[in-house]
Amino acid sequence: MDQISQASPLPLLRFLSANLTDHEASLQWRQVMAPLFHVERSRYSTNLPRGELSVFVVGEIMVNRCTFNGQHLWRDRALIDATPDHLVLQYYRSGGFRGVIAGRPVCITRGQVTVADLTQEIDAYAASSDTIGLSIPRPLLEGIDPASLSLQLDGAGNHVLGTYMAALPRRLALLTESDIPAITIEIKSVLARVFNAPPAAGGHDAPPANDLLGQALTLIEARLGMVDLSPSRLSGWLGISRATLYRMFAPMGGIMRYVQERRLNAVRDALSDPLDRRSIAQIAAAHGFSSPAVLSRGFRETYAMAPRDWRRERTAFELARQKPSPDKIHELWRELGQPL
Repeated sequence: MDQISQASPLPLLRFLSANLTDHEASLQWRQVMAPLFHVERSRYSTNLPRGELSVFVVGEIMVNRCTFNGQHLWRDRALIDATPDHLVLQYYRSGGFRGVIAGRPVCITRGQVTVADLTQEIDAYAASSDTIGLSIPRPLLEGIDPASLSLQLDGAGNHVLGTYMAALPRRLALLTESDIPAITIEIKSVLARVFNAPPAAGGHDAPPANDLLGQALTLIEARLGMVDLSPSRLSGWLGISRATLYRMFAPMGGIMRYVQERRLNAVRDALSDPLDRRSIAQIAAAHGFSSPAVLSRGFRETYAMAPRDWRRERTAFELARQKPSPDKIHELWRELGQPL
């Protein structure tokens, strides 16, 4: 236990622009994106391009949460030659883009995962978006041929990978550097299953083939937004009796207590994220609370503070602690794919 408590958290780098003018924010954003994309104002928008970014460094893998307004992004041969050989997966929580990748037209909308091989030319017009990205060096993609992948996933593969990526930043916030080998293996395993294995017979609602408790936890995490998430529904999805489900969660204080704790933890993390600009009502609805008042009551009981006050304090702390630093992000990209 002492070793776990003393382990360093995963490296986290944020680029925030809330305190910058539009011109400064746009200039800094272009510099942040320079290793990957040329960025300019979109012909569909009068606003200067800008965005914000949080990056977890998981060994040679980068996991990012990114928000940005409408803008034009493209990669030419000069950028391709200067970029580490990576595959980039991007899950669109909102927004999307329309453009051309490697000469093929592609249109990505909310809820979809796009697959970009950084050896390819890209020309895209993005809408205002909220995304979660996964950047992986090609040597880690054992058994996966990026050249054979579609530009976007459909059906079961999109559901499994999108659900996994959506929860990944929240999980990484709880991990330490000692967890890097295990989470790296897990990420590689998920990608191998999505890209190489045939769809599960049960369709997109079928849980991954782990242990029974693991399946239950995965289902709960993916369905926290369901107001009517219940023991009956969970036991039906898992194909077990409610009595068995109750026994599984008895050490955690019961199934619905666990669900409530996960919902409140997820809300706390959303309110602590300076990139999450949803209203309290939107966050409540997204995590299965019937109203903001119900969320507020449970949040106060658990964290001794109103949700709005928690957000204000955490946002002020992050803005004071994190300064925009394109150079640090450039340094990360230079190191990716190099021997550890």
